[in-house]
Amino acid sequence: MSLNRLGLMVAGMALVAGHAAAQAQEELLWKVDSTVSATLIPDYKGGPTPFTIKSNYVAPSTASDAEKAAAEAAARAAVEAAAAAAARAAAEKAALKKVTAIISSPDAITADLSQVKIEGILQGPLGNSILWQGQWLKTGSKFKVPTTLGAKMTETYNKLAATDALAAGLLRDKLYERQSRQPTIDVTLSQITSQTAIFTDGRQRYTLQLSQPPL
Repeated sequence: MSLNRLGLMVAGMALVAGHAAAQAQEELLWKVDSTVSATLIPDYKGGPTPFTIKSNYVAPSTASDAEKAAAEAAARAAVEAAAAAAARAAAEKAALKKVTAIISSPDAITADLSQVKIEGILQGPLGNSILWQGQWLKTGSKFKVPTTLGAKMTETYNKLAATDALAAGLLRDKLYERQSRQPTIDVTLSQITSQTAIFTDGRQRYTLQLSQPPL
């Protein structure tokens, strides 16, 4: 075999070997440069791997028992607060309904005749009159007097305050609003007897006794 032919064979084998090595290198999963030896694979048995490994693993939460207990307590408190708010709203709705029915009563606000004193009564053929604040007033006379809570309303409020404080508070506020809108009321002297004077506000009648009986 000639030297030229032998050289060509050697060069061909080297080319094939280089191509195979390059192909094998491309198929490697990992590649790392060894700082120990150019011919030895680095020994990492029993130690950390020298290769860079990417992972999507997320470590589970390590919340303490105290944190879990606090979270559970907060959740329970939120549920209890919501239930309490719902119960309070229901109670307020029921109380408002009860108060609305009471406040609509025509005798909730009445005339306050506590300052009207019948000082005298005059009976005669020209009609009866009463003496009040130095004036003789006949039947049909009209004047304004302050308003106040009716006796039945006062009794209702006292009973409600003993059984339902929420409704009683609402009723008190509603009565105050109504009395603020109507501080006075017109009354008419409708009847005079020998001992009494009867007034009316168009819905209710009020009877006053003679302050000092006649001699």
